[in-house]
Parts: sequence; structure tokens; C-alpha cells
Amino acid sequence: MRYCHQVTWWQYIGLLWTWIKSEMNMNINCSVNEAIKSCKKSFFYIWIFSLFINFLMLIPSLYMLQVYDRVITTKNYHTLAMLSLIVVVLLVFMGGLEWVRNSMLVHICNRIDSSLRKKLYQNCFQLSLITGDITLSYDILKGLDEIRSFVGKPSNFSFFDAPFSLIYIFILFSFNYLLGLIAIFGVAFILIVTFIQEKTTYKSIYKSNKKIRNANTLCDSNFKNVEIIQALGMEEQMQRKWEVLHQEGILHQSKVAFTNSAILAISKSFRIILQSMILGVGAYLVLSQEITPGMMIASSILLSRTLSPIDQIAGNWRCLVSARGRLSQIKDLLNNRYVPQNLFSHTVTKGELEIDNLFVHAAGTKKIAVKGISFGLRSGSSIAIIGPSGSGKSSLVKAILGIWPASSGVVRLDGIDVRTLDKQVLGTHIGYLPQSPELFEGSIAENIARFSSNDEQLIIQAAKMAMVHNLILKLPDGYNTKVGAGGLGLSEGQKQRICLARAIYNIPKLVVLDEPNSNLDEQGVIALNDFIRRIKKAGISIIIISHRSKSLAEIDKVMFLHEGKMKMLGPRDKILSRIRSTDNLSLSSHKDIA
Repeated sequence: MRYCHQVTWWQYIGLLWTWIKSEMNMNINCSVNEAIKSCKKSFFYIWIFSLFINFLMLIPSLYMLQVYDRVITTKNYHTLAMLSLIVVVLLVFMGGLEWVRNSMLVHICNRIDSSLRKKLYQNCFQLSLITGDITLSYDILKGLDEIRSFVGKPSNFSFFDAPFSLIYIFILFSFNYLLGLIAIFGVAFILIVTFIQEKTTYKSIYKSNKKIRNANTLCDSNFKNVEIIQALGMEEQMQRKWEVLHQEGILHQSKVAFTNSAILAISKSFRIILQSMILGVGAYLVLSQEITPGMMIASSILLSRTLSPIDQIAGNWRCLVSARGRLSQIKDLLNNRYVPQNLFSHTVTKGELEIDNLFVHAAGTKKIAVKGISFGLRSGSSIAIIGPSGSGKSSLVKAILGIWPASSGVVRLDGIDVRTLDKQVLGTHIGYLPQSPELFEGSIAENIARFSSNDEQLIIQAAKMAMVHNLILKLPDGYNTKVGAGGLGLSEGQKQRICLARAIYNIPKLVVLDEPNSNLDEQGVIALNDFIRRIKKAGISIIIISHRSKSLAEIDKVMFLHEGKMKMLGPRDKILSRIRSTDNLSLSSHKDIA
């Protein structure tokens, strides 16, 4: 999906008209079409208001015409006063129309945003899961802000005002054909200059945006890992890497800026020359008694009104190129329908798991992370998944949770394919503790309750089951203690135990624990085993990924994975005994188990 691409002049002029059209040239209907169609009446009303405003724009010219040709020649003060009063009233009315037109544009921006933001967020969220590219999803979501900003610019009224330039040119021709020709020459010159500007800058704009985005992504990654960078003495190296990307983006920006500055200077000088020229030609025609002095002054004002919307459109060229690229991104995203359709809101009552010949591709790659795995898990039973790094353990878990779709095979929960289940409903029946536990900005109670309705009894129940209740009570505000994004202010062990409480909130039917002991001390491991024993008694099925045999004391079965394939599956003691006595399965990474 390209962020910035070349557009032709007629496409540029027709952008807002394309948004007004009742039917768009797309094979399938998406929310972009619906959002734009919902604003069709508002755009029509804006055009009607623009019609009246542009007619009222003729008032200053007519006023000057009457003052020079009637008031000054007759020296009639009453006529001057009456003309001035009428002009003031009409211009105040025009100001009111402008205010209403601006308000309607704000309304259109809000309507487009409200129509798109929910579905766009959902698709970006799913895109992150599928591709693993968080930056791309965030960048597309930001595109909605750019489109809203572009549509909301008052300068966009130039699209509606530009057709009325023909009226001003017609009036100039009615004064004298030379005045009309000057106006046509001015419009043609601005269009040619704008075309040259687009041809010379659009590639640099695209490259600049790409380099700056890459630099910002690297900067964000550096700031998230400041401790690692500082500890390993990598600050200067990472800074230099960021500076290279940033400087490349700045160079392209500077190239565009220099070109635009030159074109802007030429355009501005030309407009001033043209304004002077039309006065000079007007004076010549007055001397030749072909037009009146009032027409001479009025022609200068009319030329300004003729060129103004064309000049504004030219000035918005870069914004349009960016907005069109963003709109194309959003359409592509929504047309791909990353959000699954027609899902079932099934209630998980048993937590029985069945996996049949499962193959899974890692997100954003062609690598097969899980290869032909089949096994079952009864309600209230438990299984540990072990294996060396990169063996597919986390990939298997993500497929079980419905985070990554199966390439082939099936994962069934209570006999139903997880791909057909509504993930919002499914998530309420599943507990998950990720390998790197994270807390979200809010209170501890909100985090445990998964930011749903804060049922105090269920929150305390979950905290007690995770043996973190007393720890929370010792915090400054107890369960109302605020934590920042990522659980700022808490140790890794504290975060992990609070996340464990979140996993068990509302007593789910299946709990998946990915390296739950990675940040626990010896006492914490004992508490973890006690936790597993108690939730098994509650009839909850458990899947645990672990490298420590001490964490498997309460586990029923063990599965050993190697290079995405299941090498062993059976009772815990039997499999652990085989691992300790076998040296041909690349088990060197399992010293804790051995």
C-alpha cells in the first residue's frame, strides 16, 4: 500500500466531487463508501452556500463600479451612504453564510471519523495480529486523522469556489476581451506551474515520508529499550543509526522545500505582475474610452477572485497527494476484511480442547512454526509444552487462543472451531498470561477485571487465587493504585502476579500460562504450583509453557516440541524421565529440566 503517489490534475480537481458521488467505482461496498455517502447531502448544501457566497463576492466589485461611475461623477452623498449601507448588510450576511459553511465542514469531518474509526481500529488490530507489524497498523490508523484534517481545511472551499471563476472571467470579457484574456492566461499559468511542481516533488515527498516514518519507528524502539541500550553501551550506535535515517528524510524534505519555495516565489511574483498588468491595460482602455474607470478598478478585484481559488488548490497539492494515499490505504485495508465475519457467540462451558493436524505460519512470515500437531485436553486436566527456543511453543499457544489462524488443521474448543468463535466472547472464557506480562494504564482493579465492569468480589477472588491480594493491599491505594502503560512502578514479579490474577478473573474454563515462572523466586514457584493445583480442582483446563521441572509438579501431561513438530507426548514423569536420559533431541537448552 503506497502512502504517496502521483495524481493527475483532473483527479485532483475532482477529489471532493468523487466523495459526493452516490456510487463509487469499487467492486464491493465498504465503510469508506458508506461514510462518504452519508455526507452527500452536506456536500450538496455546501455547494449551495458556495453559490450564494460567490455571487455575494461580486459586491465589492459592483460597489467600486458604482462609486467611481455614479457617486464621484455626481457627487451625491446620499447615493454613497445608501450604497455603503447595502454593501455592509450584504457582506455581513455573506459572513454568516461563511460561518454556516465552515460549521458544515466540521460536521462532515466528525461524521467521516465516527463512521470509520471503529471498523478501521478493528481491522488495524487484526492486521497487527496477522502480520506482526504494529508500525504499519498504527500508521494506517493515523491516516484517518490526516484525512479528517485535510477535509476540514477551510482552503478546501476552493474546490467549490473554482467553478465560479468562470463567472468572473465572463464578466471580465463583458468589460473588454483583453481583460478576459489576461484572466485566462493567469489561470493557465498557475495550472502549468502546479503541474511542474507535482512532477518535480512527488517522488521526494514519498521518500521523505518513508524515511521519517522509519526514523520515528527506530526512535520509538530505542526509547522503549533505554535500559538495555544504556547497559550495553549502545547509545551512540543507535543514535547514529537514527540520525542517518532522520537526515535522509530531512534531505528529501529540503529538496521539496527548495523547489516549492522557488515555485511559490515565481507564482507570487506573477500574480503581482498580473494584477499590475490588468490595471495598466484597464487604464489604457479607459484612456481609449472603451471602459469606465469603475470597470478598471472592478477588473482588478475580479481578477483576484478568479485566481484565488485556483491558487489555493495549487497550494493544497501536497496535502491532496497525501490524503489520496491515505484514503487508498484505508480502502485497501477495509476491503481485505481482516475482521472475521459471521462469528458465533458460543459460551465455553467445559474447556475441552482438541487439536487435529495443526499447521501454523508465524505472523508476517512464510515460515511454518507448527507442523502437524494433534492432541486433546480434557476438562480440568493440564499439559505442559516444552522444547528449545524456536521450537514453536508460543506459536502453538497463539493458534490455540485464536490469535494466529491455522494454515491447515483445526483447533476445537468444546467441539467448536475457534476460528468461528467471536473473540470478544471467547476471551471472557479464557485466561492468558503472556511471556512478557504487561499492565495497561489504569488502576490495578481495572487491569484485573480486564477493563470490564469492576465486580469487586470477582476482582478480590482472582487476586486471592493468584496469591497477590495481600501484596495489592500494601500498595498506596490498594486496588485503586494507578499503574502506567506497561505497569510502571511495579517490579516484574509484581506485574506477573497481577497478570496472573487477570488471567483467572471470572473463573475461565481454559487458562494458558506462557513461562509463568520467568520472574518468580523460589517462593513464587511454590505459590504457582499451589495456584495450578487449586484451579485444576475448579475444573479449569491448563496449558503451561515452562523450562523448569519444579513448575511442572502439578501438571498431568508433558509435550516436547522440536522444530515445530511434536516429538513426545505422555504422562509428566515418563516424558521428563525420557528427556533426562536422551541426548539425540537437541535438549541442551533444557538444563533446568535435566
